[in-house]
Amino acid sequence: MPTTVTDISGQASRLFLLIEKAFPGLTIIPLQRKVFNGAIGLQHLHQIALQDYESVVYTVSQKYYGLAAVAALLKYVEVVRNTIYPMKVMKVEFQLSEKTVMIGRLS
Repeated sequence: MPTTVTDISGQASRLFLLIEKAFPGLTIIPLQRKVFNGAIGLQHLHQIALQDYESVVYTVSQKYYGLAAVAALLKYVEVVRNTIYPMKVMKVEFQLSEKTVMIGRLS
C-alpha cells in the first residue's frame, strides 16, 4: 500500500482498516506513492509476460490501478527481496471480480 494510507495525524485510512479486517494477520508493507505507476506496470508486463500471454497484457492495458499495483509489487520484489525477473518468463492471468461486467469501448 502507498505510504499515503494514513492522514497527516497518522490515522489509518478507511481502506487500510477494511483490508486489515478482511485479512487478519496480513503484513502490510507501505511503499512510496511514486512506485504505483500504471505506465511502468504495463512496461513491466510487456517485458516479463510470456509471448502466449500478450493478449492478457493487451486486455489489462487500460486498467490503471491494476497496472500501478503490478509496478509497486515488482519494485517491492526487486528492492526488498533482491529479485529481478528475466524477460518473457512469467505467466500472466487476469480475472474479473465476481458479479461484475467488463464493458469495452465498443460495447
